[in-house]
Amino acid sequence: MTMPFKRTPGTPLPARTVHSKTPTLLHVEKLEDRTVPASLKSYSLAESWGVLAEPVVVVNQPTPVTVAVPSGRRSIVPGTVATTPTRTTIPATSTIYPAFDLHLEGDFNGDGLGDTAGLTSAGQWHVGLSEIDHFRSETWGKPWADSQYWVGFFAGDVNGDGRTDVLGLHQSGVWIVGISTGKSFVSRTFASGWKPSADGFRFLNVGDFNGDGRTDIVAFDAQGNWRVGLSTGQRFLTRTFASGWAADDALWKTYQVGDFNNDGLDDVALFHLSGDWWVGLSDGGSFTARVFATGWNTAEQWTDAIVGDLNGDHRQDVAMLHHTGVWFVGLSTGAKFEIYRWADSWGKSSNWSHIQVADFNADGMDDIMAYQTTTGQWWIMFSTGTEGSFKRLSYAVVPTSKSPIAMKPQDYNGDGLADVAFQTSDGKAYVGLSSTVGSLYFGVTSTETFHVIAPWDLESIRENPASIVEIFDRYKKTFRKILGPQFANLNESGLAYAFAATAAYQLASYRGVGDPDGNFKQPIPFSLRSLLNVPKLVCNEYIFLANLLFRKMVPVGSTNDITPIMIGFRSEEFGSHTQVFLEGAGQSILIDPTLGMFVPVSASTIEGGTPVSASLIRELSTREETSSYLQKALTAFREKVLTAMKKGLYDNAELLYRENVDRYLASIPRVLWPNPPAE
Repeated sequence: MTMPFKRTPGTPLPARTVHSKTPTLLHVEKLEDRTVPASLKSYSLAESWGVLAEPVVVVNQPTPVTVAVPSGRRSIVPGTVATTPTRTTIPATSTIYPAFDLHLEGDFNGDGLGDTAGLTSAGQWHVGLSEIDHFRSETWGKPWADSQYWVGFFAGDVNGDGRTDVLGLHQSGVWIVGISTGKSFVSRTFASGWKPSADGFRFLNVGDFNGDGRTDIVAFDAQGNWRVGLSTGQRFLTRTFASGWAADDALWKTYQVGDFNNDGLDDVALFHLSGDWWVGLSDGGSFTARVFATGWNTAEQWTDAIVGDLNGDHRQDVAMLHHTGVWFVGLSTGAKFEIYRWADSWGKSSNWSHIQVADFNADGMDDIMAYQTTTGQWWIMFSTGTEGSFKRLSYAVVPTSKSPIAMKPQDYNGDGLADVAFQTSDGKAYVGLSSTVGSLYFGVTSTETFHVIAPWDLESIRENPASIVEIFDRYKKTFRKILGPQFANLNESGLAYAFAATAAYQLASYRGVGDPDGNFKQPIPFSLRSLLNVPKLVCNEYIFLANLLFRKMVPVGSTNDITPIMIGFRSEEFGSHTQVFLEGAGQSILIDPTLGMFVPVSASTIEGGTPVSASLIRELSTREETSSYLQKALTAFREKVLTAMKKGLYDNAELLYRENVDRYLASIPRVLWPNPPAE
């Protein structure tokens, strides 16, 4: 049975039977290119978590048991292609990891949060443990053999202790398991005699085939035998679960694992070239062959096949993508697949990759996610479970030049929802956190960095500042949600200014006194281009950049215009600093683009010395500075500003200036503004 991710105890979810703690991999196969070497099919990535380890090792395909084919088979006729959905675009953030030959996902320390593990070419495991807002990277266990000597790798809980372990089949036929202690992998030999070269394995995967809560292994060999290794927690007991499945390589199109009859035991499913779905139902000691569906017209061009519980009845279903972009679903009754043409379409299926399955909105029904290679969009199709239909609600935009590779969806932040995860070719990993309303925002990063706006969108703004109009339009719904309820009355212009301030905060690091990177010139004149071309800014320059970006969205004098007022303070608490207050934004708001800070207070409240509750202060991002020296300096400065707000100490500060930002910039378009005091 499939467990796409581990739920956090206490999270309210629809009733859903779970029979096993084994995190069986949800498997999606591409049906066009089924002949690959006897090793993991993979995608090369430089300087990243590594290669997507698909849970399949394929050389050829077998043939089914010979039975009479029922008459009256149905042909499935694809329907019309629907139009592109309305976008709900996602902010994102990133982190850099070492180079790995592959990565696996699971809960490696048993804390209920999704983690990731990578194996270097030298055989060393590195685990990224989720800390809700970042991965903590650790080296686990002694090195294994070089990755080139392995046939396949998997993740699962082989001893049923609630922690995900790693499994590998060596080309010598030995299964090695790295048992997780929660802090390391302890390597043990679990089985021998599984020689891919001699046995000609067509298929390898994992599942819980006897329902004891421990992950087992399964293989289909060139002689038509199903071989299962049942885990005792200490080793795999090899059993032949079925034989007599003829070994004609050309007749099988896909292999899947799932609990298709809801008995707590994982089964196997295969799609035959004749258009039939065959299922091997497990009884804990053998597979009983059954034809679950006929009439999937093989003259049609099927591309992708997936397994998941698409209608929430606790039985795994199958679905296949037609080349026109229409999904056809076989809903399992436990004895057969009832075929439906689902009501939505994705366009030409040749443009889709990295299809993943998980329950992204916690309604008890699995959904489908995929990457659109021509537009760079991540789409999610949310299952409604009624008459086999999907509802398109949201997707993210990732440039195709980044070559994103999907990681397994898991609950990375412990809210009970499966999250989207992928890595890019520039060595960065991203996690999109799901919400129950069907939108996403990205939030798992390195320890030091948290970006609200995706790096590629920041680069678009740097290259073409006018692009912020379209980018804000994509982000604004989610950005308002991230800001929180304390800014519920902020009008759209105020929201746009806050977004521009966030972009300014993320676009440049801080230019401080004693910078070990050297001296950096001021961006003279204070034009948008000069501000975008420099790597570092100080407080007033962050405000100028935010203001000029805002004016790309809301020109001066617009009917929905607002007034930005920058106020400079000198205080014994924090030295000299500049912040901006918005008038006409729907509610009072202080914005600090230097620190990425937003506070729902007026200038008079701050200047009057009224303490500000810590619960009102929002910091959406944490920028990584260019040196540890500046990182420590900004952290200390941030704490001083926060202390002054919380204790109401601004009334002791000296007022340096109070200026309308637009008028000020208009009055000195090419004149050097006096050097601000060092902060």
